[in-house]
Amino acid sequence: MNSGSCSPYKSDENTIVILLATCNGAPFLAQQLDSILAQSCDNWFLIIRDDGSFDSTLEIINSYCNDHPQKMKLLTDDAGTLGPCGNFGRIMEFSRAGYTMFCDQDDVWLPTKIERTFALMQEMETLYGADTPLLVHTGLKVVDNELNPLEGAFLNSPQSSSSDPLLARLLIQNSVTGCTVMINRKLQELALPVPGEARMHDWWLALVAGAFGRIRFTAEQTVLYRQHGGNESGAIPLRYLSALSRFLDPRRSSTVLAGRRDFFSILERQAGAFLTRYS
Repeated sequence: MNSGSCSPYKSDENTIVILLATCNGAPFLAQQLDSILAQSCDNWFLIIRDDGSFDSTLEIINSYCNDHPQKMKLLTDDAGTLGPCGNFGRIMEFSRAGYTMFCDQDDVWLPTKIERTFALMQEMETLYGADTPLLVHTGLKVVDNELNPLEGAFLNSPQSSSSDPLLARLLIQNSVTGCTVMINRKLQELALPVPGEARMHDWWLALVAGAFGRIRFTAEQTVLYRQHGGNESGAIPLRYLSALSRFLDPRRSSTVLAGRRDFFSILERQAGAFLTRYS
């Protein structure tokens, strides 16, 4: 990408807004913020909303916002504690940028993440037009606390970088990881507000894009996706695949079957909210 396509912030219509939802993220937050500040592309602004932290998360955020007021701000409201999905949904309502990205508090962004993701979005807009709801997402590298690669872990990423996932598949399996996502303004307007029945914000965005727009994936890794035991969602060790297979086996015990019913109940509520919203 040439430097002209990644120029400094001039207006909300042309900039990339990054949304960061935090909650007790002090151990890794500074490293994440530093990785954003080190991006090769400077055409971004970071909006942060904290969801009731009781560690030093707010102190870290305020320090960075004071040092970089032209690049980030802390959103304050009276909405209370909303949980990860609600927190991201709330921040989205305060952003009217041309493009939006989503940031977890405990990852590390590789230096060209914004630049490479934005280039893919520009390709999509050239193909389908800016009035089409668009979502692009990238590969990632699963790492441990110390950023060492974790072998034998995978995410529900699509196998093809050229085709959209089927809506029927998206209804039962989320193949989009929020920290790798960029959406355009059209998708954001169509997806808001994120309903309380949504399992996660990224899943809801994928459903809306899958039904009314386009989704594009590239396997290029743009983020170090940290797994530390406290993640709201995360990578799945390969050794759990056989356990998942047994979980879905209709011959299993009543306890397993009850868990499966709960799992599909969550999917049903989300699908029902989608049907109600978009008929």
